[in-house]
Amino acid sequence: MSPINPRRSGLLAVPLLALVFAGCVTDEDPTTGLTVADPLDPDLLRSLIVLDHDHSDRAAHAGAHGLGLLGHASGYTGETPNGASFNEIAAHGDLVFLSRGAPAGGFAVIDIADPAHPKVIGEWAGEPGFDIEVTHDGKYVLFATQRNNLPLGFPGSMTEAPREHLPRGLFVVDVSDPTAPAFTSYWPHPYNGVHTMEYRLDDKTGTEFVVIQTYDLGSSLVPRVVPGAPAAAPPVGIMPASQRVTVAELDRSAIEGPAIRPLGVYQVHEPVEGSDWLQDPLWFPHDSHVERHPVTDRLLLYVAYWDAGMRIVDIEDPSKPTEIAKVTEFPPSALVALHDVKTAPQLIDGRHITVTGPEIVSASETGQFTVFDTTDPTNPVRLGHWTLPG
Repeated sequence: MSPINPRRSGLLAVPLLALVFAGCVTDEDPTTGLTVADPLDPDLLRSLIVLDHDHSDRAAHAGAHGLGLLGHASGYTGETPNGASFNEIAAHGDLVFLSRGAPAGGFAVIDIADPAHPKVIGEWAGEPGFDIEVTHDGKYVLFATQRNNLPLGFPGSMTEAPREHLPRGLFVVDVSDPTAPAFTSYWPHPYNGVHTMEYRLDDKTGTEFVVIQTYDLGSSLVPRVVPGAPAAAPPVGIMPASQRVTVAELDRSAIEGPAIRPLGVYQVHEPVEGSDWLQDPLWFPHDSHVERHPVTDRLLLYVAYWDAGMRIVDIEDPSKPTEIAKVTEFPPSALVALHDVKTAPQLIDGRHITVTGPEIVSASETGQFTVFDTTDPTNPVRLGHWTLPG
């Protein structure tokens, strides 16, 4: 779930521009090193767009592929704001918790007991949200916020929002009464908040793990050392020094009520050769998965660390996360860009299976995943690779 940022939005435009400017590129500008294109030909653009039907007609753009709409809820009790966006859902029983992005933010509680007629029964006001989780007993929602723009006053800033410099982090919200969610506690997470998180109750120890991944586009604070980082992070740009996985727990014994308590930090520091992100490797932890390994009985963390590949980390002692294996090549794909990693919930033919998938922003490849045998988690063995046909 990577939101679009200024760097990425340029990449999304590449395929269309390549078509529009095909045959129209002149010599390289010697002063800038950039290629110079002729003015856009409107007739050429029109020729690339199918004009034989109304593009606002939903019926003409059906693509159900075996799925059918059963019910719908907008995530708002009133009119849906113009430009409303949504980032993630979490579910418990007949309730769905919907993380709302800009402009409204916060989250909605939706009753899906009648799936054909879902209805919003509660709302919690907050900053635009990113990831969201609900605890195993359905009593608390973990609501993540993240800054995805450089704040006003920083080089490259694209916003003048006066509150953009405020910290982002993780809210704990009491939803024991789903019609009236109530703030419980807040944990700020420098520099730019929480991009994704994994909630997992460890049945063996009773610990409620909350594993948090960063996506630091740029620092909103005066550069300083982040705990666990080797050096102060620069104020702008993708910052490997501050990118990290924080292993935390939801501590229900805290005096102020259930609160996030950090336990340890895992980071990848070494440079990674090759990348699909312009000319630079992008090594940040996009997502993670926690499980007690069914063969070794060790508590393991699987991290999709973008161009740093899949990392398997032992967190039996969560204060000292220890990497035990890594995979940095995913043939036949030329890309890494790992977005997700998950393990099968049970052994398959006696083997423990792990699946990884990339996020492909702009490339000649398409959707795909790679399958590994991780029965021995210290030695992942590639079993197969699948990609969309065509």
